[in-house]
Amino acid sequence: PVGYHATLSGNGFRADGSYQYGDILNAQKTPSATRRMGHGEDFHFYRQEVIASHGRFAYTGAPDDAERDLLDKIIAEARDQDVALILFFPPMAAAVDETIRKTPAQDAYFAAVKKTVAGAAAKNGIAFNDFQDLAVLGIDDQHTLDGIHVDEIASLAMLNAMIKSNSVLAALYDQVAIDKTEKLLENRQNMAGPHRIIP
Repeated sequence: PVGYHATLSGNGFRADGSYQYGDILNAQKTPSATRRMGHGEDFHFYRQEVIASHGRFAYTGAPDDAERDLLDKIIAEARDQDVALILFFPPMAAAVDETIRKTPAQDAYFAAVKKTVAGAAAKNGIAFNDFQDLAVLGIDDQHTLDGIHVDEIASLAMLNAMIKSNSVLAALYDQVAIDKTEKLLENRQNMAGPHRIIP
């Protein structure tokens, strides 16, 4: 019943596995608009949570030794299982990123997390990509669902950037696939919707 309802309403589980964001991806009016979460509301909800250090932005402080050790163990386990890793910091709307950078405790927290992850990547000889500011991908803030979760188009841009910068990932794509990705990003008006690549 959940899947059937989602198919009809675009809300909840979709065929692509997403949850809760189907209505936004389908460019339908959503309850998130009333909470001022989206692009049209300049991501007011999460920008205020950043400033107030509340909700998803409640925890500040540098990662400790136990957390750094855990990350090293995860990387070691992946290596033992012959799993190639690429570490990345996920993108968020440039407006939210700007608010983080203007909020000292949050700016310090995010910098500490990224320093920890980048250090672990360098120590273990694996790639790390910092996409915190969506603008580094050449993608406008309208391609986030609520300021901290990106849509399919921004995700494609992120994948494209990682293919170009990481030999492990690039080895999985031939030139035809890379050209197709580039063409999709260049011709966004031909995509399935303002937030979607495929139907």
